[in-house]
Amino acid sequence: MFAQLVVPLTSQRVVAALGSLAPEVFSSPQGGHLAEIEGELLRVEHRPERPFALAMSAEWRRRLPVDHHARVRETIDEMNRELTPARTSLSVTDSGHLDVRVALTHWVGAGVSDGQLNGWLRRGADVLARALSRLDRTFPEPAFRTDTP
Repeated sequence: MFAQLVVPLTSQRVVAALGSLAPEVFSSPQGGHLAEIEGELLRVEHRPERPFALAMSAEWRRRLPVDHHARVRETIDEMNRELTPARTSLSVTDSGHLDVRVALTHWVGAGVSDGQLNGWLRRGADVLARALSRLDRTFPEPAFRTDTP
């Protein structure tokens, strides 16, 4: 077995790895990257002020009114117990709708090989997609959001 070179993570390496998973990657100079993977818009962040962390997150695209709060909270609590290492959070928007986000963070302080980076992004995208799919199955009725955050 060949050893892979472990080097510090850079924004350019994140973009290259995301490019192998998505046809287009949109990046900001601050280290935020957006890519559509498996039909979901995923945000990947590797920020200069937090060079030891690679974060990946997605926002649920359905819009539920706040009166569904208890049921959504129960589902999220179950997901947080079962879907380690992903964490799902719930907040209420100014318009009175529920905002659900799924996120996970990977420690990269010691560096990461290209294979590790590609594997982590692939597995992370899968975990996020499964979490969003579970929410869709549990709450099939609300309309998808049409606005952008």
